[in-house]
Amino acid sequence: DIEAAGLQAKPIYLLSLNNLGQLYLDLEQYPEARVYFERARALPLPAKGSMAADTQAILTSNLAYVAHGLGELEEADRLFARAEKEFKAVRPGGSAELASLLNNRAFLLDDQGKADEAYAMRKASVAMREQVLGDSHPSLVMPLTDLAQSAMMRGEADYGLELATKAVAVAERAYAQPSADRVSALGTQAGALINTKQFVMAGEVITRAEAE
Repeated sequence: DIEAAGLQAKPIYLLSLNNLGQLYLDLEQYPEARVYFERARALPLPAKGSMAADTQAILTSNLAYVAHGLGELEEADRLFARAEKEFKAVRPGGSAELASLLNNRAFLLDDQGKADEAYAMRKASVAMREQVLGDSHPSLVMPLTDLAQSAMMRGEADYGLELATKAVAVAERAYAQPSADRVSALGTQAGALINTKQFVMAGEVITRAEAE
């Protein structure tokens, strides 16, 4: 037991609290996740020791995600804005974590009825991810898919197809075996092909997705 051993001032304590919070977050048990993230964020700075400089921003971002999950939209927006400032202070050139935050915040903006802002934020998220990770990184698949779906909802059929096709190409390079991300990208590509009246090709893509 870390607390019984008196290791609260060690980086492992912060890491353990964050990991427990992340576990509950993945299970969508938001109140429990909040408890651990808030305990971690309340630790004095020395306890963050060898942790990455953006740990505080990651914790703030996690708390924003929790608030969104609990339906606390204004609080989530406040925390996302704070986390974005914290990330930019330590990673002014951008980071994968900030790109992830932007994509998550886009979903919040959707729920707030701010479709134009959400669309712009998804574009910024994809651009930053490509900048810091390259244009073939596996973590691009879902943001590209999300952006493609947003484009199609706005009536930008050709752009949606371009993005979905790119998402499929990245997924095929990244995953040797079938994956949920690849199936999602294929499904979005099929929808984009239907929107552009390419029905035969859409059927072929749907068959591929079903095979996976």
